[in-house]
Amino acid sequence: MRRNFKAHFAGPAYEPAADRARLSTQVERIRLYMLGVEWRTVAEIQEELEQMYPRTCFPPCSISAQLRNLKKAQFGSHRLEKRRRGMVPRGLWEFRLLPPIPFDPRPQGVLFPKQSAAPR
Repeated sequence: MRRNFKAHFAGPAYEPAADRARLSTQVERIRLYMLGVEWRTVAEIQEELEQMYPRTCFPPCSISAQLRNLKKAQFGSHRLEKRRRGMVPRGLWEFRLLPPIPFDPRPQGVLFPKQSAAPR
């Protein structure tokens, strides 16, 4: 199932004609995979995605960048959690992607009505 992002990739080396389809496919594959698993390191994500898509490379820096992108509104406002794995000096992090928190369009005053002051 392919999701239509309103994604706007950017950067000094980004060329829409050459990069948009590849990056859109990459971020979607990472999104679908991460929403279906629990905590994973970047190396684990890379290994499992490359097994799922044998003709595709998922460089670690691209995985990290796409995980950061998925937190942005134009990529769905997903929640990305991270925590250390193992011994602290190793600097090994693992990540979990969660769906976005549903947006409530009601004005704040409806959600949190003003309370009248208690009589003194």
